[in-house]
Amino acid sequence: MRRLVSLAEIDPRTESPAAKLGVISMSAIDAVSATVGPPDPDASDKIASARRIALPGDVLLARISPSLENGKVAIVPSLPAGAARVSNELFVLRPRDGIDPRMIWALLRQDALRHELAALATGTAGRRRIDRAVLERIELPTLSEATWGRADLALRRLDEAAAARRIALDRLRRLPGLAAAAAGEGAPALSLAETGAEIRFGYGGKLHPSGAIPVVRRRDLLDGSIAERQGRFLPPDSRRTAPMLRKGDLLMVAGGPRESVGSVAIYEGDPRPGTSFAAGLVRIRPAGNDPDVLWALLQAASVRAFLERSIEAGDRQGIDGDALAHLPVPRPRSESERPLGELARRLRSLLVVANRQRELLGGAVQAHLDQTFSGPVFSDSSAASPVAVVDEALLSVFEVASPDQQALWRAVAAQGRAFRIADLPAAEQDRAAAQHTLSVLSQLGVVIGEREGSIDSWRTAGEAEEAVS
Repeated sequence: MRRLVSLAEIDPRTESPAAKLGVISMSAIDAVSATVGPPDPDASDKIASARRIALPGDVLLARISPSLENGKVAIVPSLPAGAARVSNELFVLRPRDGIDPRMIWALLRQDALRHELAALATGTAGRRRIDRAVLERIELPTLSEATWGRADLALRRLDEAAAARRIALDRLRRLPGLAAAAAGEGAPALSLAETGAEIRFGYGGKLHPSGAIPVVRRRDLLDGSIAERQGRFLPPDSRRTAPMLRKGDLLMVAGGPRESVGSVAIYEGDPRPGTSFAAGLVRIRPAGNDPDVLWALLQAASVRAFLERSIEAGDRQGIDGDALAHLPVPRPRSESERPLGELARRLRSLLVVANRQRELLGGAVQAHLDQTFSGPVFSDSSAASPVAVVDEALLSVFEVASPDQQALWRAVAAQGRAFRIADLPAAEQDRAAAQHTLSVLSQLGVVIGEREGSIDSWRTAGEAEEAVS
């Protein structure tokens, strides 16, 4: 075993260059891809605490919760000025001579490790930080160059597969809005109030950890569908006054993080014994219209632009009832409504599959990291994290896989072991990264153009093209 500090210097002292440097803040780190964006050239005057200097090849890790648990870790890329200032809420780890930065980066990408680190954080709620001494306790197995080379190659393939899934998912998310805009082209928009839709904001009282009436929250909405996790419930005395949901209602995010405001999903659950929804959400009950049609119309770029303007003009984060009532909804031509609704239902179904696949790929990355580093280990602890395995219940979402891949998923689930790209037969490895993405999209009728293994163009075809046009 080797200590992390033997592989990397933590928060090294670096002489500040004479040139003005941009700042890498916490927001510049993408927790999903574990990468960092370009430094902000104008932030050095605003963030006086950004005194640390990072160089290309350094590894950055969040020291504050919840950014630490959320995966804020990245390798500093090539920089225009050759260096950048870094927020004091980030650790800078500089690999020692001969140490691959990707190995340190991969170690710190382990969810289990970061959660163990977070458990050792100190401070008040919402501002808990880990101390440098905690990082110094981390140990990892000694990996030979050949062993790390094989592990890194598998990690690259998994990351490529996850990146392909994110690209496809992003493009899939755009199709409802494009179809809605085409269906309403040339027709005047109606305000949401003029469509006859009923608008009701969510329950703003305290929620309970148990009860009879579950409550949908913002985090339950994902790409048009609602995952009822039943994590919170209405208090018993509020059932008569709290707003309730019925099948076909739409829920829109009306408050919270700006990027999520305007997200819409359709409630398809059983109304008995009833389900409510929390503050930060608004119920939109269509006036006898197909809810999938209204869901697609609310994805149009013109709707998103209106919401952005409303947020800018408001004095708080989110949108209010007046803005929602005046929300301009594209008015589809009568002959376009039915195909638009059918396409929207198909898209929502594919989005569920795509998100399941994205989650499973994320689990595969974590399982591979766990196997590579034998789980998180501290110098005074022998605890190791469990290996992530493929859930038998998720196999059904891979109906688009090849027969060889189907056999692999079943074998992995049966053996209770982690999935790795390296487990695939040699003939399957080259196309494993993109096959699920391409197959799911081909079901929709989206034709993908590939170049050097990546997606560089797409267009709709056949039935989907007719619905969009």
